[in-house]
Amino acid sequence: MSRLYCALRQINHDPGASDGVFLGMTVDSTKMELRLPAKKLKDIRAEARKLAQQRVIPVRALSRLVGKMNAASHTIPPAPLFFRNLQMAMTEALNASNQNYEGEVTMSQDYLDELRWWDYHLSQWNGKSMLRKAVDLVIESDASLISWGAVCNHQQTGGP
Repeated sequence: MSRLYCALRQINHDPGASDGVFLGMTVDSTKMELRLPAKKLKDIRAEARKLAQQRVIPVRALSRLVGKMNAASHTIPPAPLFFRNLQMAMTEALNASNQNYEGEVTMSQDYLDELRWWDYHLSQWNGKSMLRKAVDLVIESDASLISWGAVCNHQQTGGP
């Protein structure tokens, strides 16, 4: 990990800074986490807010925002749960228009809910640990049409 830290410090070019910037993400070497910089948070929130105010969304604008949301998923743990419907709408609109980005998507309540999540909750979810947390318990399971089974700490159970 020390080599990664050194490489990040060189990229930052700010000898007084405690954080490095790597691929557009802030690296906090004290907390060992990745975060989106404040400017990117502000930009995503502003785009989400702007699209949420429209009844019909241009596919190109939706595609641009979904791309940013996808990139943000490296630092925002629940992000993929909150752009899934927007991504499906974009894909459907592109398929219906022979991949023409000049098409449009009509706003639905699901799309509006996702856009509002990004506006209201983005900052509080910003930050993803670069370290894996220790696992408390591992349960392995398997099932078929005729039975099921599970194993935990060498204890087994199952049934018909």
